[in-house]
Amino acid sequence: MTALAQIRRQPALAAFTTVCLLCLAGAGVAQDLASNWEILGTFTVTMDDEETELYAVRDTETGNATLSRQSENGAELIQITGVTPNDDGQPGVPILTVTLGPYVGKNPFGISVDLREADRVLMANRTIETEAVLNSVALDDAGNLSFAFAAELSVMTPLADGGFETAAGAVPASISGTFVGRVPRQ
Repeated sequence: MTALAQIRRQPALAAFTTVCLLCLAGAGVAQDLASNWEILGTFTVTMDDEETELYAVRDTETGNATLSRQSENGAELIQITGVTPNDDGQPGVPILTVTLGPYVGKNPFGISVDLREADRVLMANRTIETEAVLNSVALDDAGNLSFAFAAELSVMTPLADGGFETAAGAVPASISGTFVGRVPRQ
């Protein structure tokens, strides 16, 4: 068995390895974002055999972050939006939003995935009956969060009321990925 295969079979070792690689790559990433953006976490996503990194960020000038905790009816949701830097160093497309929850304690009971590209919107959630799979979730008391996910994303058509419906006849897109980061304290 190769070293990479051994790492993949051990989620804790895989998460540690990912964090180490992110630390080594962090200096190059920071140069792509404008100086007012702090990286809170990184998605590494594979879709259509292409690997992409998207970043959960916080604007150091306004305090606005793309990673947050929200309470809903006694349970908690964690929403992470990953972006790619555009040519001006500002968040651009694609935009990936993953919502974990509701959470009770440290156990998430669901996941939804929303991917917005320049020309299309893709989703996987219980409402449209295309669920995503969540694996290897780790959230500690300091807010450090890591997980892996996979989904078949449905191509969506926008509606006049601002909602979406599944596009008839559209081929779903497979996506898989990991996230490693930290959730800011509220």
